[in-house]
Amino acid sequence: MPSAEVDFVPAWAFSAATSVVWVAIAGGWCVLLFGFAIVRYLVFRNRWLRAVAIEAAPPQAGAGSVLLRGHVETEDGRPAIRFAIEQHGTETQNKNQWTHTWKETTRQVHVRPFHLRLADETRILVVPDEKVNVVDDLVTEAFKSPKRRRVSEVSAGEAIWVRGVLRREGRADGGRSAYRGGGEAPLVLRRSPLEPLDISSGNLTSKFARWRGFYRVSVIAFAILFGVVHLGFFGSYYAQWAFGREETATVTGTHMYARKKTRYVIEAKLADGTEVSDDVSSSLFDLAQRRVITEVPFRVVPSAPWMHLIGSEPAASIALTFFAMLSLLGATIVFFLARRHHMPWYEQRRVVEWRHGRMREHAWDKQVPAHPDLYVPAKRKKS
Repeated sequence: MPSAEVDFVPAWAFSAATSVVWVAIAGGWCVLLFGFAIVRYLVFRNRWLRAVAIEAAPPQAGAGSVLLRGHVETEDGRPAIRFAIEQHGTETQNKNQWTHTWKETTRQVHVRPFHLRLADETRILVVPDEKVNVVDDLVTEAFKSPKRRRVSEVSAGEAIWVRGVLRREGRADGGRSAYRGGGEAPLVLRRSPLEPLDISSGNLTSKFARWRGFYRVSVIAFAILFGVVHLGFFGSYYAQWAFGREETATVTGTHMYARKKTRYVIEAKLADGTEVSDDVSSSLFDLAQRRVITEVPFRVVPSAPWMHLIGSEPAASIALTFFAMLSLLGATIVFFLARRHHMPWYEQRRVVEWRHGRMREHAWDKQVPAHPDLYVPAKRKKS
């Protein structure tokens, strides 16, 4: 019988306990990536559907989470919100092609309460904070190489969409009613506890549709990755768990071969006469060669002889585990880089814009809302 003190593990695999740990890490990693993508997809899908429905019908000013459309009103006619972003640019020449990058150095955000007049003449007090998302053009106000100032404003009279939480509050507007309700407390629109206020000069459906599409592709990609990792790299491991059984084999011989380094092989025969063999450690090989052990356990998978391995428990391949982890790491890096690339300026903590060409040729181009990789020429202004 096989000795209980001998560790029967293939040379190419982890031990049973270590295999469980690596498979669990891979499984958890896949679930986190897939779960994050599908949750975000559902969030933006629901927001997109809601925005489409609201665009098709007049918005109602009821308490709770709302998406409203109206015109901006300020007391003095000046912008209600202004972002001013200072950037420093650098140019790089690769062969005959130029590229340039603009990186944010400082940012100033000026916000103040304003009124949103709806189509039915209802006036809602909107109270933004410095975390507000302004889905609007990012345009150049001043340029003197290698610096420029980019601005985005919510101007008086502008037609906008606003998404936030609407509730009745005390007279935060200094005594004037913000709602056609007589003695009722005015309706005030603020950010939610978890998300900033969204203000769009066009509509929010383009923003939601862009992220919905991105996360839908991500869900599909992570589902494929899940299959590749668990059916491709760990498929034989799961088959050993599900269909494998332990059998005792009689050692019939040993041999060595060289492939970059010396490999040690134990040959054996199962009770039914099936011949099996596997790469083992030099110490286990030495015990078999000296006939210290004459029987070894084998994990046998019926109808799949290529999955037979020495030992009584399933074991994960070291090489395949490495490739699985490398695939997961690569997919994670690509996902977050792609997500960062899809972020328009108003969702970036630090605005970075990268483009082909020279700085002076594109310094005045404006970034189109909800499309961070789309620019259109803008009229140059005097610095």
